[in-house]
Amino acid sequence: MADRIVLMRGGRIEQNGTPAELYQRPESLFVARFIGGSSMNLLALEDGPRGAVLTGSDKPLLLSMYGRGRVLGLRPEDISLDGDQPGQLHGRVTAVEYLGADALVTCMVGDRPILVRCGGASTPPRGTAVSLRWHVSAVHVFDAADGRRVATGDAVLASGPAQKQSGRVWA
Repeated sequence: MADRIVLMRGGRIEQNGTPAELYQRPESLFVARFIGGSSMNLLALEDGPRGAVLTGSDKPLLLSMYGRGRVLGLRPEDISLDGDQPGQLHGRVTAVEYLGADALVTCMVGDRPILVRCGGASTPPRGTAVSLRWHVSAVHVFDAADGRRVATGDAVLASGPAQKQSGRVWA
Protein backbone atom coordinates (compact mmCIF):
# COMPACT_ATOMS: atom_id res chain seq x y z
CA MET A 1 0.00 0.00 0.00
CA ALA A 2 1.16 3.55 -0.67
CA ASP A 3 2.38 6.08 1.89
CA ARG A 4 -0.45 8.42 0.84
CA ILE A 5 -3.74 7.89 -0.94
CA VAL A 6 -5.74 10.37 -2.96
CA LEU A 7 -9.24 8.95 -3.12
CA MET A 8 -11.28 10.46 -5.94
CA ARG A 9 -14.90 10.24 -7.03
CA GLY A 10 -16.23 11.79 -10.21
CA GLY A 11 -12.95 13.63 -10.84
CA ARG A 12 -13.10 15.26 -7.39
CA ILE A 13 -10.79 14.55 -4.45
CA GLU A 14 -12.75 13.06 -1.57
CA GLN A 15 -9.77 12.73 0.77
CA ASN A 16 -5.97 12.89 0.63
CA GLY A 17 -4.02 11.23 3.44
CA THR A 18 -2.25 8.18 4.73
CA PRO A 19 -4.09 4.85 4.61
CA ALA A 20 -4.54 5.05 8.40
CA GLU A 21 -5.99 8.58 8.19
CA LEU A 22 -8.54 7.55 5.57
CA TYR A 23 -9.54 4.50 7.61
CA GLN A 24 -9.61 6.11 11.05
CA ARG A 25 -11.04 9.53 10.09
CA PRO A 26 -12.98 9.28 6.83
CA GLU A 27 -14.01 12.74 5.62
CA SER A 28 -17.16 11.50 3.87
CA LEU A 29 -19.63 8.66 3.61
CA PHE A 30 -17.97 7.68 0.32
CA VAL A 31 -14.57 7.24 2.01
CA ALA A 32 -16.16 5.41 4.97
CA ARG A 33 -17.77 2.89 2.59
CA PHE A 34 -14.71 2.55 0.35
CA ILE A 35 -11.87 1.98 2.84
CA GLY A 36 -11.67 -1.18 4.95
CA GLY A 37 -12.09 -4.92 4.57
CA SER A 38 -15.58 -4.65 6.00
CA SER A 39 -17.61 -1.54 5.30
CA MET A 40 -18.41 0.87 8.09
CA ASN A 41 -21.88 0.40 9.57
CA LEU A 42 -23.91 3.45 8.55
CA LEU A 43 -27.12 4.08 10.48
CA ALA A 44 -29.60 6.86 9.70
CA LEU A 45 -30.46 9.07 12.68
CA GLU A 46 -33.33 11.33 13.58
CA ASP A 47 -34.28 13.59 16.47
CA GLY A 48 -35.54 11.95 19.62
CA PRO A 49 -36.87 13.66 22.74
CA ARG A 50 -33.33 14.28 24.10
CA GLY A 51 -30.99 13.73 21.15
CA ALA A 52 -30.18 11.45 18.24
CA VAL A 53 -31.89 8.07 17.91
CA LEU A 54 -32.02 5.48 15.13
CA THR A 55 -34.49 6.39 12.42
CA GLY A 56 -37.82 4.74 13.16
CA SER A 57 -37.34 4.56 16.93
CA ASP A 58 -37.49 6.88 19.89
CA LYS A 59 -34.85 5.11 21.96
CA PRO A 60 -32.22 4.43 22.91
CA LEU A 61 -30.54 7.82 22.89
CA LEU A 62 -27.37 7.33 20.85
CA LEU A 63 -25.89 10.83 20.80
CA SER A 64 -26.58 14.00 22.73
CA MET A 65 -26.85 16.05 19.56
CA TYR A 66 -29.60 16.41 17.01
CA GLY A 67 -29.90 13.50 14.63
CA ARG A 68 -32.17 14.60 11.79
CA GLY A 69 -30.26 14.47 8.52
CA ARG A 70 -27.27 12.72 10.07
CA VAL A 71 -25.74 9.27 9.77
CA LEU A 72 -23.92 7.39 12.55
CA GLY A 73 -20.85 5.46 11.37
CA LEU A 74 -19.23 2.62 13.33
CA ARG A 75 -16.50 0.22 12.19
CA PRO A 76 -17.32 -3.47 12.83
CA GLU A 77 -14.24 -3.93 15.05
CA ASP A 78 -15.28 -1.00 17.28
CA ILE A 79 -18.50 -2.72 18.37
CA SER A 80 -18.54 -5.35 21.10
CA LEU A 81 -21.18 -7.98 21.82
CA ASP A 82 -22.11 -8.44 25.46
CA GLY A 83 -24.84 -11.06 25.37
CA ASP A 84 -28.30 -10.01 26.46
CA GLN A 85 -27.14 -7.20 28.77
CA PRO A 86 -28.11 -3.53 28.95
CA GLY A 87 -26.31 -1.78 26.11
CA GLN A 88 -26.54 0.90 23.50
CA LEU A 89 -28.48 -1.27 21.05
CA HIS A 90 -30.14 -4.66 21.28
CA GLY A 91 -30.23 -7.12 18.43
CA ARG A 92 -30.23 -10.74 17.40
CA VAL A 93 -27.43 -12.65 15.68
CA THR A 94 -28.52 -13.69 12.19
CA ALA A 95 -25.24 -14.84 10.63
CA VAL A 96 -21.67 -15.70 11.61
CA GLU A 97 -18.81 -15.74 9.10
CA TYR A 98 -15.95 -17.60 10.78
CA LEU A 99 -12.56 -16.30 9.60
CA GLY A 100 -10.25 -18.18 11.97
CA ALA A 101 -8.87 -15.71 14.50
CA ASP A 102 -11.82 -13.38 13.81
CA ALA A 103 -15.47 -13.69 12.86
CA LEU A 104 -17.90 -11.30 11.24
CA VAL A 105 -21.20 -11.42 13.08
CA THR A 106 -24.33 -9.93 11.51
CA CYS A 107 -26.85 -8.66 14.06
CA MET A 108 -30.30 -7.39 13.20
CA VAL A 109 -31.33 -4.34 15.19
CA GLY A 110 -34.93 -3.81 14.18
CA ASP A 111 -34.76 -4.07 10.38
CA ARG A 112 -31.11 -2.94 10.18
CA PRO A 113 -28.17 -5.32 9.82
CA ILE A 114 -25.10 -4.31 11.84
CA LEU A 115 -21.79 -6.05 11.22
CA VAL A 116 -19.54 -6.77 14.23
CA ARG A 117 -15.99 -8.15 14.12
CA CYS A 118 -15.13 -10.27 17.15
CA GLY A 119 -12.78 -13.05 18.15
CA GLY A 120 -13.36 -16.26 16.20
CA ALA A 121 -13.43 -18.38 19.37
CA SER A 122 -16.05 -16.24 21.09
CA THR A 123 -18.87 -15.92 18.58
CA PRO A 124 -22.46 -16.24 19.73
CA PRO A 125 -24.61 -18.69 17.78
CA ARG A 126 -27.34 -17.60 15.36
CA GLY A 127 -30.51 -16.52 17.11
CA THR A 128 -28.75 -15.24 20.24
CA ALA A 129 -30.02 -11.95 21.70
CA VAL A 130 -27.08 -9.55 22.10
CA SER A 131 -26.28 -6.09 23.35
CA LEU A 132 -24.10 -3.98 21.03
CA ARG A 133 -21.75 -1.48 22.66
CA TRP A 134 -19.05 0.92 21.55
CA HIS A 135 -16.89 3.65 22.99
CA VAL A 136 -17.74 7.20 21.97
CA SER A 137 -14.22 7.59 20.52
CA ALA A 138 -15.27 5.14 17.76
CA VAL A 139 -18.21 7.26 16.58
CA HIS A 140 -18.31 9.05 13.21
CA VAL A 141 -21.22 11.36 12.37
CA PHE A 142 -21.91 12.38 8.78
CA ASP A 143 -24.33 14.80 7.14
CA ALA A 144 -26.80 12.69 5.16
CA ALA A 145 -27.32 15.35 2.47
CA ASP A 146 -23.73 16.08 1.40
CA GLY A 147 -22.02 13.06 2.98
CA ARG A 148 -19.38 15.13 4.81
CA ARG A 149 -18.24 14.21 8.30
CA VAL A 150 -19.60 16.60 10.94
CA ALA A 151 -18.17 15.02 14.13
CA THR A 152 -16.03 12.16 15.27
CA GLY A 153 -15.03 10.53 18.54
CA ASP A 154 -14.78 12.73 21.58
CA ALA A 155 -15.99 15.80 19.64
CA VAL A 156 -19.44 14.20 19.92
CA LEU A 157 -19.17 14.50 23.72
CA ALA A 158 -17.94 18.08 23.45
CA SER A 159 -21.21 19.06 21.79
CA GLY A 160 -22.89 18.73 25.18
CA PRO A 161 -26.43 17.63 25.84
CA ALA A 162 -29.04 18.39 23.24
CA GLN A 163 -31.48 21.16 23.99
CA LYS A 164 -34.95 21.27 22.57
CA GLN A 165 -35.90 24.55 20.91
CA SER A 166 -39.08 25.11 18.91
CA GLY A 167 -39.73 21.39 18.52
CA ARG A 168 -36.24 20.62 17.16
CA VAL A 169 -33.29 19.16 19.04
CA TRP A 170 -30.00 21.04 18.67
CA ALA A 171 -26.49 20.17 19.75
